[in-house]
Amino acid sequence: MRGPIEVTIDLSSAGALLRAAADIVLLLDGDGIVLDVVVNDAKLARTMQPEWIGRPWLETVTEESRPRLRELLEEAARESKPAEGEVNHPVVTDRAVRLVRYCVTSVAGSEGYLALGRDLDEFAELQQRLLAAQEEAALGYQRARHAEVRFRLLCEQTPDPVLVVDLATQRVIEANPAAHEELGLEHAPTRVRVLSRFRKSDVARVREVLRQALVSGHATSAEGVRLKVNERSWQLTVVTLGRDSGAVFMLRRPHASAAYDARDPDLERLRALVMRGPDAVVVTDSAGQVLWHNSAFSELAGLEGDGQAIGAPLSAWLGRRSSDVQVLIANLRQRGVVRLFAATIATRQGMPTDVEVSGVALPDGRGLCCGFVIRSVVRRTGEAPAGFPIGKRSLDQLVELVGTLPLKEVVRESTEVIERLGIEAALRLTGDNRAAAAEMLGLSRQSLYVKLRRYGIGGLGDDRSVSQAETAGPDTVSPT
Repeated sequence: MRGPIEVTIDLSSAGALLRAAADIVLLLDGDGIVLDVVVNDAKLARTMQPEWIGRPWLETVTEESRPRLRELLEEAARESKPAEGEVNHPVVTDRAVRLVRYCVTSVAGSEGYLALGRDLDEFAELQQRLLAAQEEAALGYQRARHAEVRFRLLCEQTPDPVLVVDLATQRVIEANPAAHEELGLEHAPTRVRVLSRFRKSDVARVREVLRQALVSGHATSAEGVRLKVNERSWQLTVVTLGRDSGAVFMLRRPHASAAYDARDPDLERLRALVMRGPDAVVVTDSAGQVLWHNSAFSELAGLEGDGQAIGAPLSAWLGRRSSDVQVLIANLRQRGVVRLFAATIATRQGMPTDVEVSGVALPDGRGLCCGFVIRSVVRRTGEAPAGFPIGKRSLDQLVELVGTLPLKEVVRESTEVIERLGIEAALRLTGDNRAAAAEMLGLSRQSLYVKLRRYGIGGLGDDRSVSQAETAGPDTVSPT
């Protein structure tokens, strides 16, 4: 058996091996002073701080790495095997530090040390990227979970039926409580095919809506779709989540404005008659927002085309004040019908036209639907607006005052007559609602009560104790 083979390596070969094995080679004396340094990579050498030779090795690392470097030197001097550890070197580039892993060993026959360093900067960068990717994935998963929870809560709270359907089998995957109730789904909705819940006459339309949503990638809708379990007409909206993810079916009851788009021939004929009628017809919701109007309203309001007022408040055109429409709707809530309400309608050019309004209110399942017929009274010559009877005797008395009193006194008497008639008309239009009448007249409630006592209106007698200063408040119309 052969004995151990002895191999001798010259200094040049040893130096080449060291440079190949490490990115940084340091020769240190017993006190840790750098005697020689070799950096294998020129790019790495440009980033490291220069002039290490002659300086303590501890001064070439960051403050927090110095305790670890002392431990490496002490361990290398004490142990027979090399000591390994990682330290950070400050660099001259915009990056703060550079991570290097050193293997430190004592040199036999001397008190010096040999340190072989491996640059871990690229490895550290990969670690940072991995951590960042992991954090981003965790945040994405968390966001997806939150979105799913919000979607489920919205589906459970919405009164409209919502279904998630598998595209391959067209079976229901999930359904909210409203869908269970409206579609009559069993406890296991995944056994139900969604097309089987629609009437046979509408199945082809539903299938076409689903096809269009799948092809276009956008939400598609269909009006007037009916289910088997009830007689209600629904608006179907289909949104695909991807070819392999399924589709969302949403059913909504048509709003009042969409009720006029029914396909019934009789309703279409009636709609055409109202659309071409000579009197303006407007349909609003309970807040006074226009849902539909005919061509006569467009002409009366000075609109350029049909449908331009839809979505806008009716008070933008109708009423001397913005409260007039609210007074109309309040009366419709109480009585259901309003007849010959005197008002004005203004065009976009600001030209007012005297009109009379009749209205009716009907519940539409989601609130109050109000319909108004508006008729111009401009062509009625010699006739006062309905609900505003001006006493002839008062006018005659005013005429007789001319020549017997100064003009200033005649104007004051005329102002009182007009003021009294205006208050009476406001009370009549608001159904004796004094708060609404005060708002319509632009008066405070206290000023209105003062005037009621002054003129003996509304059951309040003529209170002569009311002081002149009180009756001549800021809301009083004074002659000039």
